[in-house]
Amino acid sequence: LSCTIITGEPNDKVRPVHDRMPVMLPRDAWETWLDPTIHDIEVVTKLLVAAPSSYVELYPVSTDVNVVRTKDAHLIERVEPMLSDELPGQDSLL
Repeated sequence: LSCTIITGEPNDKVRPVHDRMPVMLPRDAWETWLDPTIHDIEVVTKLLVAAPSSYVELYPVSTDVNVVRTKDAHLIERVEPMLSDELPGQDSLL
């Protein structure tokens, strides 16, 4: 078994944060996407569009998400955003 996350263009809500986002297929596209008899690449690539902004909720999370070894449920929990002067190391570059 395997899994792949396909990324594409971001929607209007995600665009200010990142230049790509996971493609989220609506339920009515699942059957087409998973149909092994479809060999027309155009049919499936038309499904790879940005999800509506209403599908996405943005909120701050722990900076632990930046550590690839961290695998814990707390990674998706909402945290209070830190101000730039509170971020460690942000004033030590120059």
